Amino acid sequence: MATGRALLVGNSDGIGRALTGALLAQGWSVTGLSRSALALPGDYLHEQLDVNDPSYPRTLTELWSARGPFDVVVHCVGVGSGIERHRAGGEDLSGEAHTLRTNLVSLVELVEQLLPSMCAHGRGHLLGLSSIADRLLVPDAPSYVASKAAYTSYLRCTAARLRGTGVAVTNVRFGFVDTKMAKGDVRPLMVSAERAAAVLLRAIRRRPHEVTYPRLAGALARCVRLGQDLATGMRDLLPR
Repeated sequence: MATGRALLVGNSDGIGRALTGALLAQGWSVTGLSRSALALPGDYLHEQLDVNDPSYPRTLTELWSARGPFDVVVHCVGVGSGIERHRAGGEDLSGEAHTLRTNLVSLVELVEQLLPSMCAHGRGHLLGLSSIADRLLVPDAPSYVASKAAYTSYLRCTAARLRGTGVAVTNVRFGFVDTKMAKGDVRPLMVSAERAAAVLLRAIRRRPHEVTYPRLAGALARCVRLGQDLATGMRDLLPR
């Protein structure tokens, strides 16, 4: 695999941490940004910053100037669904706006700040980590599911908008990955963070518009959503 310069946002643990190590092992120059510290050997610079900090957009442009231009930018940011909080009582909806800001708005701000520079250079690749939850109805996690649904739609539209510019956009829809976010009672077809990183490395090589992994998990999600829609339709037909 050819090497270059990469920026990973949200890379201090989980999939982002595994991908950072894999890129460094292949000789990449890697810059990371996350709310937790991370020190690694090799050509690595880490910026400790929460994506909800007001200085986040400015910091992105500063990192581009100092360490770019980046050949690959990976948005790995994600906070969980707050399942435990929602199960404690339907009236507790605290944290909903925070989840949407963290998971979705941080991506949009990244696109605003960095993709114009990528387009000016006529090259580059943005990868965003979405989820197969983008098509499900999950009462315990409305903000998480909504953030991923919007995330997928936003990346798909952005990819279409940038067609012909030389800049690729890849939406990566993972199923359950063995990270601290995987807290559900049922986690079928779970893969390791290292396996997820390998999927991302392949996507960096091939530059597809979208990746769903594992594919079987994506198919199961479609079946579950169909069942949910049918159940909703049946309830609407029942007398009230």
